[in-house]
Amino acid sequence: MKNRTLMRVFTIILCLCFFLSSVPAESSGTDTETNPNPDLPVTSANFTLSLNLHPEGFPQSTPLLRDWAVFLSKLSIQGHIDTLDRAFFLRQFGIGEFADITDTLQPYSRVYLNGGLYVNGKNRVPFIYDGYHNFRYIVSPAIRNQFIYFQMHNFFQFMLKPYYFMGLPTQYLALLLYPEATHYLGDSYYTTVADALAGDGTRIIPYDDLAELAEALNLFVVDDEYYERVNFFVTCLLVEWDGVDMVMDKLADLFCLLDFLDPEQEGMTITVTGSEETYVLGETTVFHKQQTGNVVSWTLTLPDPDGYLLTFTYKWTPADKGAMLTAQLVVTLEEEKILVAGVDGTGLPCAGDVSGLGRVVLTLDSPELSESVIQTFDFQWDTDRAGQPQRLAFNIDWLHPQTGAAALSFQCAADIRQVPETVFVEGTYKGREDFFTLNDSSLQELRERFLPTLALSFAPVVLEMPVSVLSSILQFVEETGILASLGV
Repeated sequence: MKNRTLMRVFTIILCLCFFLSSVPAESSGTDTETNPNPDLPVTSANFTLSLNLHPEGFPQSTPLLRDWAVFLSKLSIQGHIDTLDRAFFLRQFGIGEFADITDTLQPYSRVYLNGGLYVNGKNRVPFIYDGYHNFRYIVSPAIRNQFIYFQMHNFFQFMLKPYYFMGLPTQYLALLLYPEATHYLGDSYYTTVADALAGDGTRIIPYDDLAELAEALNLFVVDDEYYERVNFFVTCLLVEWDGVDMVMDKLADLFCLLDFLDPEQEGMTITVTGSEETYVLGETTVFHKQQTGNVVSWTLTLPDPDGYLLTFTYKWTPADKGAMLTAQLVVTLEEEKILVAGVDGTGLPCAGDVSGLGRVVLTLDSPELSESVIQTFDFQWDTDRAGQPQRLAFNIDWLHPQTGAAALSFQCAADIRQVPETVFVEGTYKGREDFFTLNDSSLQELRERFLPTLALSFAPVVLEMPVSVLSSILQFVEETGILASLGV
């Protein structure tokens, strides 16, 4: 089996972390008002998004890279968004928390976006994105002002098809484009574990309660036969490691894990001493947390029946010029490191900050990899929260691993305000199949209906493409089979 060792490591991570990682949220040390005006529940924003390529940031500045840089500099997405999730617009792009517009990303936010793809400052492809819970609708002149309907429960399954049939890693793109799914599953597991272990002071969680917890977590897998949300999420994560079946089997039978960690059925002992918390199951200290002032640190230690040992360390340190984050996951087998993954961040936004700059470094190392993976991102952001609207601007640079210079940059600028819920436009959508479940005949119908207007709408975009850019795109879609799948 391809990369079996790493696959089994991922199995340990998923099974054990889902079962026992009851981690209280870190405190910022500052009491913040999550909604400055509860009578205005909707966040409204005018925004501009752009992506720029920097040829000088690559090892070789080729003519094709320079042409792509010119083309991307002409494009932007601009529009207006209203959302009931006040921080949706910020969190979609990883900005973090701000004192007066803080909220968690809800799995099913009500979102209405009226915008377009701009070319040289002109709206060439206008569109409306309308989101109701897990339903999404796209309306545009490019599709004759009709709508296309998307049921997001089917999104992961749909995005796996290009991987299976074309070899494209679209399953990872799906995870980035639909963070609500990650939130839903993570929150479902976390909340279930946190409720089972809830309490004050030193206490014992009986084995029977832990068995009920294991059963509740098992049901997330076995009792969701219609949507199979855990299954498709795990498949997107691990399909390249060929270990989905093993992971799903373990997630559906967590009693085995419980019996390994607590063979005498003594239950979990939780000891609270001042600012320290220690969780012991059987003979294993599975979790230890300490908070000193605003600094929060914890360690998760989990052994595996097959001899693996997982250790996860985390530390959050607020500072005057942005917070610092250090997190590392280490998996060992017989004292040999099988996997080391980490994230180090400096200058991260935290409550009360109005501007800053920082860096995030992601690392991954394993004997299964030909070389270590190191990805570095620089970011800077600035806000003006005085009055309405509140202004936000941020920039994220991806640094090329060989040159250490910015190669790609993502920019966002937005004016954000609180408005009444009455701003929402309630659309009327009836009929039509979910786009993610269309068959060949339905797709053929869509091509006949929309291909002429789509071609006409995107003509101004294509006309701005340098010949080399257009050629590279055509070569890519032809080699991957995308053109054939579209019937072109």
